[in-house]
Order: sequence, then C-alpha cells, then structure tokens
Amino acid sequence: MRARVLSASAGSGKTFRLAYKFVLDTVKHYKDKPYLYRAILAVTFTNKATEEMKGRILEKLSDITKKPFESDYMRMLKKDLGLPEEEIIRRADAIMKHILHDYSHFNVMTIDKFFLYIMRSFLKELGMDLNPTIEIDKALLLQRSVDALIEDTRSDERLQQWITDYVFEKVDEKGDWKINDDLKNIGKDFFKLSDRTLIEGASDRERLLGIIKAYNAALKTLETKMKALGEKGVILIGDAGASVEDFHQKSSGLAGYIKNAASGKYAAPGKKAQTSLDGGKFANTTRTAQIAPKLLEIGHEIVEIYKEYSKIEPMATTIRKQYRAFALMQDIYTRMCNCQREDGSVVLDETEHIISQFINDDNNDAPFIYEKVGNRFERFMIDEFQDTSESDWSNFVPLLREAMSENDDESVFIVGDVKQSIYRFQGGDWRILARDVQNKLGKDNVVVEPLEDNWRSKPCIVNFNNDLIGRIVKAHNEKLNSKLLSAVESGYITQECKAELHDTLKNAYTAHSQNARKTEGREGYIRVEGYDKVSPFIEAIESAIGRGYKYSDITILYRNSKDAPIIIKQLLDYKQDKQLDFNIRTQESLIIGRSPVCQFVIAVLRLSQNRNEKIYQAVINDYLSRRHYLPLCESETTLLDNICQLPPNEAFEHIVKHFSLNDDPTNVAYLQAMQEQIITFCKKKFFDIALFLQYWDEKGKDESLSVSKSENAIELLTIHKAKGLQNKVIIIPYCKWQLFKNRDTTIWADTTGIKGFEGIGRYPISGREDIIMATPFAKDFLNEQIYSHVDAINLLYVAVTRAEDELYIYIPQTSKDKNIGSLVAAAVNDTTASDYGIEARRSEGVVEYGSLADKDEEKEQQEQKVESIIMQEYPTNPTHGNLRLSTQRYYQDKAVGMSSQREVGIMMHSILCEATDFADITRRIEEAHTQGRINAEQRDELREVISREFARDCVKEWFSEGWDSIRNEQDIICGSTIGTRRPDRVMIKGRRAVIVDYKFGNEPSGEYVKKMRLYMELLRQMGYDEVEGYLWYMTIGKIEKVE
Repeated sequence: MRARVLSASAGSGKTFRLAYKFVLDTVKHYKDKPYLYRAILAVTFTNKATEEMKGRILEKLSDITKKPFESDYMRMLKKDLGLPEEEIIRRADAIMKHILHDYSHFNVMTIDKFFLYIMRSFLKELGMDLNPTIEIDKALLLQRSVDALIEDTRSDERLQQWITDYVFEKVDEKGDWKINDDLKNIGKDFFKLSDRTLIEGASDRERLLGIIKAYNAALKTLETKMKALGEKGVILIGDAGASVEDFHQKSSGLAGYIKNAASGKYAAPGKKAQTSLDGGKFANTTRTAQIAPKLLEIGHEIVEIYKEYSKIEPMATTIRKQYRAFALMQDIYTRMCNCQREDGSVVLDETEHIISQFINDDNNDAPFIYEKVGNRFERFMIDEFQDTSESDWSNFVPLLREAMSENDDESVFIVGDVKQSIYRFQGGDWRILARDVQNKLGKDNVVVEPLEDNWRSKPCIVNFNNDLIGRIVKAHNEKLNSKLLSAVESGYITQECKAELHDTLKNAYTAHSQNARKTEGREGYIRVEGYDKVSPFIEAIESAIGRGYKYSDITILYRNSKDAPIIIKQLLDYKQDKQLDFNIRTQESLIIGRSPVCQFVIAVLRLSQNRNEKIYQAVINDYLSRRHYLPLCESETTLLDNICQLPPNEAFEHIVKHFSLNDDPTNVAYLQAMQEQIITFCKKKFFDIALFLQYWDEKGKDESLSVSKSENAIELLTIHKAKGLQNKVIIIPYCKWQLFKNRDTTIWADTTGIKGFEGIGRYPISGREDIIMATPFAKDFLNEQIYSHVDAINLLYVAVTRAEDELYIYIPQTSKDKNIGSLVAAAVNDTTASDYGIEARRSEGVVEYGSLADKDEEKEQQEQKVESIIMQEYPTNPTHGNLRLSTQRYYQDKAVGMSSQREVGIMMHSILCEATDFADITRRIEEAHTQGRINAEQRDELREVISREFARDCVKEWFSEGWDSIRNEQDIICGSTIGTRRPDRVMIKGRRAVIVDYKFGNEPSGEYVKKMRLYMELLRQMGYDEVEGYLWYMTIGKIEKVE
C-alpha cells in the first residue's frame, strides 16, 4: 500500500506511531538516503504538537543508541527491518547527529507554516523579492477593514446610503444601531469559505436589495388583501348592530380571527375558528345568523390568502436578517486586501486560499507551484487529520498523489479520529477523514488501520467512556433520525436529503470502543453528580489531595467562557477558607497585558509620549511601591527624555535596565514575551513608540504566555485547549454546553434552484428553527443542526478521555433537552446492563464507578527526559546610538540571504572570535536569540550555515584543541610605516601558523587577498616557516586559500 490511515481514538498512542514511522523510514533507507529526514514532511495542528513531535523523535533515536535493551523502538525495528542491532544503533546515531546539525531541515511544522513556506518558495521562483509580514490574528485586520469601510462612506454616497439604511433597519428590528460586530462576524465567515466563488452575488448590492423589495412587496400585497377583508367583516358586524362577543367562541372564534386581520394581525386560524370554518357552530343570535354566510366567505378568503402568505413570510423574514451585512462582504474583503498591501502583510489563513487558486483538482499532476517543493518532499505525515479543512485537503492532494507515484512503499501516513473533531467552527471537516481520503487517493492505494487500544486511562475509565458514549450515540442518533423523518413528512426536505443525513452521528462513532491496556494497579474511579445551582467540584479536589495527588495532577475543563470566572471564584474561596497554598493556572492568568511588569513598562512608554497623563505616573509609582501622587525622580525624567524618540525595542531595553526589572525571576517570562512582540512589531516598515502603543491596545495586550506546568498549580482549560493533553484527575464542573446554538449560528445556505436567487451562491441565514424550517433552507439548517450535535458530543468525548486515574462530571439537575448534561444524565441513569461490565453505585444525585485509592507510587524513570530550562534572569542590551564600529569591515552591503545582514555579520564575527568549538558557537547563537539580537528565522539560518561549514575538515581543525596557542583579533605591531594589523584568528603550532579572516559578503575582493598576504608576510618575519592564509566567506560557503 502507498498510503496508511490510522483511525486513532483517544489515548491510543498516535504520537508513538507517528514518531515510529519517521524513525522507521529514516533508518530503513539510511544506506541509500542518509538525508531522507530532509524529504519527510510531518504536519501537525498546533505549535505545541510540533515541538512534542520533534522531541519524541529525537528522544526515541537517543534511546535506540544509548539504551537499546530498553527501547521499544529497537524491538520494533529489529522485527520490521531484520537488521542487526549494531547496524540499527549505527544508523540511528548518524540520523540523530544529522538532524541536530541540520535542524532547519527537520520538517515538522503546522499546516499554516507549510503553506506559507510554499507561497514564499513560489515567489522566490518568480524572482519576486517579497517577504511579507505574516499576520496570525485576523481580528485586528478585520477591525481595520471595517473601520476603513465606515470611513469611506464620506466619499461614497451609495455606500453611505446603504450603511445608513442598514443602521435604521437594525434599530427598527433590535433597537440597536451598532453594526460593527455584524460586519466583523460576517468577515470572519469569509475566511472559512473554501470556495469564495460561491458568494459572488454578495458584490451586487442593488440586486440583493431588489430581491428583498420583491419579497416585501409580495407580502405587502397579501397583507393589504387580508386587512381589507378583515375590515369588510368588521363593518358587516357593526352594521348588523352586533359585536364579536355575540358570536360563538367570541374573540377566540372566527369573528375574532376576522377582527385580528382588520387590525393587521395575520396568522393561521386557531382551532376554534377552524371549527366554524369547517361547518361548526358560528352564529349565536338571529342578527349574527343573518351575516354569518358572508363572514364565513370572508373567513375562507382570508385563510386562502394566508396560506400563500405563510409560504413567503418565513423566507422574507429569514433573508432580511443579514442581507445588508452580506452585501458588504466583498467591500470588506477589498479593504482587507488594501490594508495588507499597505502593510506588506499577509494573513496566515490566506496562504491556503492563495495556493488553492493554482490547484486543478481534475489534474492528477502536481501543479507548477509545487514543482520545487514537490521535488524536496518525498514522504508526508499528517496528524490531527479530522480537523483538516476542505481547502487544506485540496491543496495537499496533488503532493500526496505525486509522492505515492514516486515511491514503492508507504509514502503517505495520515492520523486522525472523527470523534475528536472539535474545530469545525474553524473550517475543520471530519467527513474528509471519514470518506474522502480513499476517494481522492484511490481505494486500492489506501489501507485504514484502527488503533483500538487505550494506553492512557485506567480500565474502569476506558469502559465507562465506552458505555457512556455508546449509550448517548445510540439514543441521540435515533432522535436525530426521527427529526429527519418528521421533516420529510412535513414537506420540509426530500427523501434524498433525509438519506444523506440519516445515521450521521452513528457513522461518526463507528467502532468507538477501546480496549484498556493500562491494567496494572488500581482500576480507576468515575463520579457523575447532579447539582442545583453551583457545582460541588471542590469536594473532588479535597479528596484527591487527601489521597496523595498533587495540585498539578488536577485539570479542570470547561466549555463556556462564562463558566471560568465562576470556577475561579470557587477555587479562590476554597483556597482562602482553608488557608491553602496553591495557584490557579488559566489562559487569562497568562495574558501578557495583565502582568504588572508589562503594565509598568507600558505606563513608562505612555508617559514618555505625554507627560500630562498623571494616571500613568500613578501606575509607575504604584509598581515601585511609592505614593501615587509623588513626582518622578530626576533620573526617571531623564530616562523619559532619552527614550521618547527611540525605537520601541531600544526604549524597552532602557526601561528594563534602568528599573532592574530583570532582577525578579517572576518577571522574566513576561518580559521575554513582551520583547518578542516588540521585535516582531519593529519588522514593519514604519514603527515608533506611539504606533506600538496603538498595536498594544488593539492586540498585543491580549497575547498569552506559553509556559510549563507548575507542581503547585491547578490547571483550568477549555476543552479545545485540552485536546491532546492528559492528567491524573480530570474534573468537568459544568457539563452543560448546548447541543446547538440556534439563533447565534450563521448558516451559509445554498440558494441553487431558488427563484430570484440565480447566481447568488451561498447566503447567510440565522433565526428561529420553526421559521427557517418553513423555507427552502430547511436542508441546510438540519445539516448544520445535526453536525452541531456531533460537535457537542465530540467535545464530551474529548473531555472524558483526558483522564488517567479519576474522572468527575457534574451536570445540572435541571438539564434541558438542548443541553449535553441531559444526554449524560440519561445515559448514566439507564439501568440496563452494560456491554462493558461496569457496575454503577447509585445514591441520591450521584452515580459512581470503580473505587477511590491513594495515588500510585511513582516509579523511578530511568529513561532520559528532555529538560526544560527556565530562564531566571533577563539579559538586557540597551543601545546608546548606532555607531559604525571597526568590526563592520566584515560586512558587505551587497550581501543577501539573511535578514538584518549588517547586524548579523557583526554579531557572528564577535561569536567566532570568542567561541572555542562548534558547540560553543551554537550555544552563543542561541543566546543571541534569547537576548533578542536575532529572531528565530535568523537563528535557524545561522545554525544551518554553521553546521554546513563545520562539515569541512579545515574548519574542524581551526576550532580543534590541537593548537599551541590561538590569537583572536590581536594586533601585530608592524612599525611606524605600517602601524598595526589585526587578523581575525591566528592559530599556532610549533613553527606553523594559520591565519583566518571572516567575511560575511557574497563577493570575494582583491583587497581582502592583499591584506591577507600582508598578514602572512608579517608572520613569516616573526619566524614562522609554514604560514597559511584563508578568507572564509561563511554566508556563501566558500573558503579561499591565499597563496
């Protein structure tokens, strides 16, 4: 088979298999392709997963070489390859060294980064010198685009009229005139559309307005007719000297129905009015009996008109909601493009769309945009495939097909789990994994392998999850199928639509059950408990801590952001009441803008721009533990004077240095994160402190740190953030998220075949279910509703499968049918026998499984662990103006290939003069990155250059320990006629002297040769018989020996 798909349920060891696939391929083909690792692309979903994958591969290679008897990979390799153990060790050791010395070609990356790499490679092939700034956050760009749109209403009268009408219509409908959020929301949806040609109709505002007017006119005509008939009936009743109260059933009967029509209240007749229309009693008196036939005739006419009205009104109501915003979508996108052109930036999510324009799905050949990269990558590994979007998949297919055609063995390795698809709101489509892979790659080329063993959780938890999910899926799938049947019977959807959506949930959870493999020790414990208003989850924490668990062994998961403050307050109250010493680690606690030290730095920057802002002076004084109203001291005002005109990066360094902010280890992570933001910001064409402060307010302050776990902290995570993680004790304190947010969900409905909507494509709809179901959009609504239910159950599956030892689920006792808690309650309260042998213990409001036990004794881990190094200090390097130093002679202005070439050349010269060997050089390059002197891309480029150059025997010799003495940048005193000369590096052994001068340009120069010959002659005059001279052009990889 050319491709393998692993259906990897939670805890089944997918990372183990992915890493093994990489190791297997590189070891297997090492003899013929020692650098095969360069031709393997491993794609992950998050940056964290990327680092985990790299670490796992290197750790396993290390285990093979250092602990072969303990290595599980060694046992598997011997079985799969049939090679001697010594040969496997030799190959693994060589591969690991190759990777470490060539780390920039260790291609494990996120899918966004890969497509960015493709785009940049393509631009380079076209000869375009473009290096756009990559924007990760779309929100800021959308806000700027919407602001630009509103600003343009001053000069565009038609746009101004459209916006004005939009505001008035929104006020009439909701009493709210703010439209910015509506425009940003529809702009977000634009990024999710895989095929943007489906909304081409959005650019024609006049046509959209014409459609709305046509529906409104049709309704108005029918309303006028019904009102006129109602008024006619009211006049008849009045002329007869009667009133509605004189008729059978009075105001709730047919007479009342006619009067409502006269008042502009249009509806289907009630049961009592319909009885009269069907021949039942109507008139109560002689007077009313005389006019009854005419009123019955009027009633029947109103009902017939309303039947026509009821077919149009739901559609009119539905399409009116978002047509104004929809019509502005193309305008927003145009301004978005303008903003990117002005900034020289590209939104990261846009790269996949740019590439997709070059892909022809009908052609099996890789398109020309992939020609270069296709030659580089021969094998592909894709993780978390269930969250791949349609556009990502379309972009990948040509590369995968090409790789499969060029290799005889498995060149495509895909891992995913439909049950863990929880990013559909970002474009993820699990249906690709479920059925499209084999269709696109060929069924004969693809083997699907399920991973059915769970290595994460205790047996009782595995079996509970098997039982819980199985019961929920079975019961709820039947409900969804019943809903589809009812929709067919009501005429809302066709049998074909029903067949397409039938058993969607069941199909997503085919073969969901797992085998428990973590069978040693205790069995595990689960508690499901109902609560009235506040979840009693604190009891679970107390119990776990009392049985030997650490706070870091506990993770609390939640779905809705509004639950987080409630959970935190409960934890803080518990901590205060019991006088306990633990921390709470949340995403909010890691937000940079909430750090006191970052707030202090921002206050200093703001005050440097405006001395009249006393509030920032108070912030500074508060941080320095002084009275708020005190004036700043002289040195602080001098600092403000000095930094007010400096670039943000230099001003930041001065502030940190002046106030010794780096002395406190707790500040280091925040200072580092803030500096990274500043450095990234300063890559833009235009930057100063004022612009950075604007950026900080719009985006920077909301960025979060990424830090390691603390043993004394309970972690609080959203379920989405917890994906891929695990912990000993998992608590879900508020298991009550909705199955489908009806009115809050925008559905992009297909308008094909709807009269008047020809060419419109997809159209945004939202609103009440009963209204939308009475429109041609019923199929799209049901499709979204069913897949939302799958999403909600997937979230539950992800949450409950994070637990290793203990799982606590708390559900509200008043759960409604639209709440996930009701599904859990129904499943655990089902007393039919379990297929998985678990037994429930039931008491009032509580269901328990398994047994509580003390924490398992931790076994000493002999295997090597990757050590996390936490910075305890933050080095600063404030500049005092940019002087041209003598070392700048080592840089050429014409050199290309690195960013900030001048500064990098000067820095590398300094490193080479101070370093002793290869390891020392790489360490100093890493320090330069840590200090902010170079960015990550420059660091990786320098690592690659150094690795390449140190493969030369002569360079290895220069930096070896075999010299009697080494002189770096030491003057040679030549006498009064010549003065002094300073070669970069002179190495002496006996009567032999070797001179090296470092150059960081691309063009060799006769002047350099002339200087080197002078150095060589001076060394000969000093008595050295064997003198060699070299010019080392490191950037271009050339060493010139001077004769």
